[in-house]
Amino acid sequence: MSKYKHIQEAAYQANMQLPKLGLVLFTFGNVSAADRDLGVFAIKPSGVPYDEMPQLARRLKADAATNTLGSELARLHRTIVAATGVDHPDLPLAVAELISRVHVYRSDYRSLSWVLPEASAETATALPELTEPLAIISAALTANAESVVRLQQLCGAATAKSMEDCLFYRDARLVSLNEVGGEPGRFGVSVAEFHQRSATRARLWPRAMVALSTHDTKRGEDVRARIGVLSQVPSLWAELAGKWARQAPPPDTGTGLFLLQNMFGVWPVDGVVTDELRGRLHAYAEKAIREAAVRTSWNDPDTAFEAAVHAWLDAVMDGPVATGLTSLVTRLDEHARNDGLGQKLLALTVPGVPDVYQGTELADDSLVDPDNRRPVDYRARRQALRANRHPKMRVLSAALRLRRDRPDTFTDGGYTPVLAEGAAAEHLVAFLRADDVLTAVTRFSVALAETHWGNTALTLDGVWSDRIAGGRFSGSVLASDLFAELPVALLERVDG
Repeated sequence: MSKYKHIQEAAYQANMQLPKLGLVLFTFGNVSAADRDLGVFAIKPSGVPYDEMPQLARRLKADAATNTLGSELARLHRTIVAATGVDHPDLPLAVAELISRVHVYRSDYRSLSWVLPEASAETATALPELTEPLAIISAALTANAESVVRLQQLCGAATAKSMEDCLFYRDARLVSLNEVGGEPGRFGVSVAEFHQRSATRARLWPRAMVALSTHDTKRGEDVRARIGVLSQVPSLWAELAGKWARQAPPPDTGTGLFLLQNMFGVWPVDGVVTDELRGRLHAYAEKAIREAAVRTSWNDPDTAFEAAVHAWLDAVMDGPVATGLTSLVTRLDEHARNDGLGQKLLALTVPGVPDVYQGTELADDSLVDPDNRRPVDYRARRQALRANRHPKMRVLSAALRLRRDRPDTFTDGGYTPVLAEGAAAEHLVAFLRADDVLTAVTRFSVALAETHWGNTALTLDGVWSDRIAGGRFSGSVLASDLFAELPVALLERVDG
């Protein structure tokens, strides 16, 4: 093992696992937070097929490699021929089809050594006529390092262009899950998976970066949290979306559904659409429909379609749909803020080193870049920190101070799930870091508002103090007491 530490900077998907190489920091849309921590708040609808999205993702990835990245594909083609001394007219097609079946950004890690052989087998099975060029590719990858490097570079770029820069602007099922590193075939994260992934990270990568928002995320963390609440009210959302489509027919059904969710994510609680917000939504819509590349694109803009989308946006913002959006936001905003606090506390206390993107110390309504690079009001954030009344700032400051006070707990303390008992146990996610810090968060609060916590409780060994709200607990603690002030709790053991 080298004495030097290893730093990785890239986008990672749910099934990408790095080898354990000393200190590994990885950045840009870390799925462990954006997908895992938010995904645990999403409810997967029953009876909805998801097979189509992975197939579309594969087709888009092959197209990106062939067309958008055609010069890189041609360079790889030349490299393979130079390495093997053999050419084939279907080599470019075989490369594109091969990487379209690599379900990660890149696979040149020891722990992912199985990915490329499996992709080769899938390609040969699906397209037996490509058996010969696939063998040439395999020979080049075995004998020539440059071929390996260029294939991995092309694969990563094709994934980015096809997934986060195209598919995620087409998929309108629940757009909060369409995040860098996300998986189109996955809808949410179960508690079991959440705990297993967290425990693995604690064991193998305790110093890996954890981020909810970056310069590259598709929408801000609080926007995602609000949109995610729609998964808790699918029938209501379907009813309203259908009603709004009749009141203000969109130029394209998929585009309308996609943009409505994003509008809901940033819609003001008071319903007042400022000129600034109007301009931001128009700019976002133009980028979104061009990235989706269904009816218009950056290279071949359809001005008539784009004008129709902009006219529809104004009709939504100025007509009866706006009243409906305001009503829905008012109804669900508390639940969105609950999930926002929950995901923030998870990101700050799960295994890894948390990163707080500029401006997200308070509620952030950013959409994709350049919207998420607007100037940050740091004066307001300094004032909020001094006052310590804003719920998100309270969570953030308490968690960071606790990490400062107990660094070993968070870097070397391991991870242990803590299971609640009682009728509403599924609404509570909790875990221990070492034996002196416990995180607990509420989820699915829409249904919980109807059923309440009842006898749901956590059993604590010892005496604990909440670093956020200040309560003191021991023994069997009712969830209703634990979350009396906020939907989250950060407990520190104080009896020794």
